Order: sequence, then C-alpha cells, then structure tokens
Amino acid sequence: MKYKHLIITILSICILGIHFISSFFSSEKYFWGFYHMSVLHVWIRITALIIGLIILMPKINDLIWKIFSHKKIIQYLNIKSKKKILFLTTFFILAFFILFVVFKSKIVHSDGRFLINNIQTGYINQGKMYLLNPMIMIILHRIINIFITVPDTNTIAISSALSGVVYLISIALIGKALFKKKLKKISFFLLCSSVGLIAIFFGDIESYAIFLGFMSIYLLMGVYYLKGKCPINILICSALFTILAHMKGLFIIPSLIFLILHKEKNRKKNLIKVFRVGAYTLIILILFAFFIEKDIIPKNSILNTGYLENSLFTINPNLCVYYLCQATNFKEVIFWNFLHLKENEVPKLFCKEHFFQLFNLSILLGPISFMTLIIFFIFYKNKINFKNNIFVFLLINSIFSFILTFVTVSGYGYHLDWNHFAMFEISIVILSSFLLINYEKDEIFLKRTTLIFFTINLIHTIPWIIFNYLG
Repeated sequence: MKYKHLIITILSICILGIHFISSFFSSEKYFWGFYHMSVLHVWIRITALIIGLIILMPKINDLIWKIFSHKKIIQYLNIKSKKKILFLTTFFILAFFILFVVFKSKIVHSDGRFLINNIQTGYINQGKMYLLNPMIMIILHRIINIFITVPDTNTIAISSALSGVVYLISIALIGKALFKKKLKKISFFLLCSSVGLIAIFFGDIESYAIFLGFMSIYLLMGVYYLKGKCPINILICSALFTILAHMKGLFIIPSLIFLILHKEKNRKKNLIKVFRVGAYTLIILILFAFFIEKDIIPKNSILNTGYLENSLFTINPNLCVYYLCQATNFKEVIFWNFLHLKENEVPKLFCKEHFFQLFNLSILLGPISFMTLIIFFIFYKNKINFKNNIFVFLLINSIFSFILTFVTVSGYGYHLDWNHFAMFEISIVILSSFLLINYEKDEIFLKRTTLIFFTINLIHTIPWIIFNYLG
C-alpha cells in the first residue's frame, strides 16, 4: 500500500504543481489544460495548492474520513423514510440545478450563435449534425415563455442545467447498480461528478450538453440491461436518442452491438426488436413532419420548429449526407465535421502538437481519469476480467470514443474546442472510476485515493467553471 500511495502522491504533486506554476505564465501553447487557475487571486491559488498537498498526508486524510464517518452523520445518512429520501433528493437536484444556471458560461462558441438564432426565430434552417438539440431548446424556450419571458441564452443555460441533473442522477444510479458497498458508491459518484467535463452543464452555449445527458442515460441503460433490469427496447431507444442528439454519437454503435449480441440465445429476438424500434421511430418522424407540412400541427405550435419538415420533405445536402449517407457531400463531412480539416489538407495526427492537444484535453476534462488509468495499469492489470460484461461494455465505448477523439483535430485550437471533446470523455471517466473502485480491495487505500482525487478534481474544475463564467 505504501508503494501505491507513493505513486499517487508523485502524480498528484505533478498535477498540482503544473496547475499552480502554469497559472503565472502564458501557457496556451503546451499547457492550456492547466492554465485556467490564473483566474483566481494569487492567494487563493496558494491556498488551493496547500489544501491539495495537505490532503496527500495519510493522517490528515484519515482524520477527514473519520470526521465524516462520525456516528451521528452515519445515522443521519442512513435514511429509511421515503419522504426523507424524496426531500433530500429534491433538495440536491434543485441545488445543483441552481448552481448550473447561476454560474452559466458567458462564452459563445460558433454553433452557439446558430442555436441563439434558432431560438430567436423559433425556426431551424441550418442543416447540422444534431437533430434533437435545437428542437428541445426551441420547444423549451416556448414553454418557459408561456409563464415568464427569458433571454435565449437563459434557455440554453436551463437546458444545460437539466442535462447536468440527468448526468448526476445517471452516475448515481450507475454507481448503485455497480457496487454493493456504500463507500464504493460514494467514491464512484464523487470521482465522476467533479471532473472538468461537468463545466459543460454550466450554461455552455453549444450543442453538446443535451448529448451528454442522453449519453449518460445510454450508459445507465447499458449497465441496467447487463444487470437484467432494463428491457432491450428501452436500451435501443436510449441509444437512438443519443445518436439523434449528435451524429458523432454513432461511436456508441459497437458497444450497442455487443449488448445486443452478447447472449447467444437472445440474438435473433434482439435483432428483430432493433429493426422494430428503428422502423417505429422512422414512421413517427415521417408522420410528424407530414403533419407539420399539411398544417395538421399549426405553424405556431409549440412542437413546430420546422426542422423535421426541412429534413424530410426538402432537398438539404447536409442532412442527406448525415442521415441518409449520400455521397454528394461525403468528403466535406469527413474532412471538416469529423477531422476539422479542409478537403485537400492532410490530417496531422502523429505530430507533437496533436499529442499535446490530446494530453491537454485529457487533463482539462478529466485529470483524475488520466491518473487513474496509469495507476490501474501499474497495479491492477493482471486482475482484469474480460468475462465481466460491464467492463467490456464500458471498454468498447471508451475505445471507440478515444479513437474518435484521436482522429478529430481541433478546428480552433487550444481550449476553444473543449466542449467538442467532452462527449467522448464521459465514457473514459466512468470506465476509469469503475476500474479503480471495482478492483481495489483495501478500503483504507480507496478512501485516501478518493479524497485525494476528489480534491484535485475540485482544485482543477472550480477555476475552469469560473473561467467560463467570466467569459
């Protein structure tokens, strides 16, 4: 255990040290995943560094756990009353929702301008890689404005906050499904809820927060399905909504195929259900668009955004490419939308700049995931059980999300595309947390590691949220 604690201490000091030092310099070229700590006053930075170093001390770490493990606190948390559970759950949901909305980002990204324009006009006329996101935002904006008038950016902030609540509930339920012991459930939630990608739910003016909400539901349904708690139809619907939220969600298809085919006796039935759900969804979309075109659903209706009508009843090259895979615009899709390159430009995937980009993205979105995977492969690689279907499911999802991350070159550079990559990081965050917690048998070490990683996450994530809040 001493050797493991030493490795964690060294890695933690490196992460804390780079955060602190880079905050005093212009670090955008090589360390833009760290430098956002510069938004804090120098004394706050020093205090954060000292807190991070103090938590590394085993005696201090154990003392904090002892305080939170006091009998009175344990008795209070050992809730059996349904009313009390409902009250506390509602309280925490509202608290996080308010937090997400109040500290919303003031940075407007490129697609964010399209979203604002769509909400203002109430009609979607840009063919993009997402279908559900702008529809949900426009419908939400119309519903909210029935009761109170709110600016367009506030609607985006509310949709992001709701997605954040969905994410937090999903990881809490995933932890509950994966682990029996309370310590492991708490550790899983703390590690997954404090990573840098959580900043996307703080009113990020882009199209990815809703996708992450659907993605977290898909991962939850995947775990539930493997536990026998979720029917195949619900699983397929969650996957379908994830892909409709953003076409880059197609990277979940390999993991979905694994879920459908992993039991030989259910393969035929599952495949039939997949085609059935797909056919029903297509019929509903066509009927909905037809009703809009024929004014059965009025033009001023809350549900009418004009999007499905444009998608299914007019010739739109972009949407034809994305949804019907026509070859007319194939090169543009691959080179710009997926690789962020011009048609004749060669992707530079194996240059130092691209590797620095991947490193900084890993730190910015999930610094502890990066450390956890290093620690896991040092200490636990011989314990890996490839017969564990949950591990294989999360691994497949993480591998394909990493591949898509690797081949996607940042179109704007540095931290400006961070939210574009957050959709892939969620799989890696959940997998790395699962690996550490599932295979670590020493409760004392798990407690210490959880507190260290949670503290570093907060020291990293809070300045990142403030950075986006200040714009």
